[in-house]
Amino acid sequence: MDEWQFYNRRRMTEIHDIEVSAYELAKASGDAVDSTSMFLSPALQAEKEHLIQMAFGDWNKPHFFLFVKLLARYGRSNLAAIAREMVKPYDEVARYADTFFTRGSELTDWDKIRKSIEKGESKLLEIQRLADQTALKIKRYANPYDDLVINYQGKGGKLFTEEEDRLLLCLVHTYGYGSWEKIKREIHAAPVCAFDYYLRSRSATELGR
Repeated sequence: MDEWQFYNRRRMTEIHDIEVSAYELAKASGDAVDSTSMFLSPALQAEKEHLIQMAFGDWNKPHFFLFVKLLARYGRSNLAAIAREMVKPYDEVARYADTFFTRGSELTDWDKIRKSIEKGESKLLEIQRLADQTALKIKRYANPYDDLVINYQGKGGKLFTEEEDRLLLCLVHTYGYGSWEKIKREIHAAPVCAFDYYLRSRSATELGR
């Protein structure tokens, strides 16, 4: 019973102790004991089976680490994406998430885990804020691909020219932040980029910086 499987350890231990005591008593009494013998009352046996069913016995450590990683990447509101990447049913992941946030304090590294998730979710909120601001700005222009004005802040060096930044902002607005492979394909297909070898040669990762 690993901690990330969220068994009710206290009650499971109590039932186990009752079962062991009944087994020892049966042996001491000379009763026949084999693999089919039952040492719990029907009510306790049903409770034990229910507790096992409510836990997540088939979630191993890699499953748990992947779940936490995906929570930081997608946020707790996008369980569909998490279920898709984990190749698990949505209902199972949703039930695990509910248990995880309800009983997470039982985990040894809960503070560290919680902070990593909250850090990822804060980044998602910032991305959404920037996307909303970009959408509002782009709507002001009839032809943002040509007319969008970019106000640069700070004195740091720029990776791209203003024309390239304008194109990238418009494509990010169209395809969404993080869709760098789609944006890269669009750059290669755009006539305006036909001779922009620098932009065409950027990897999807470099476009996202």
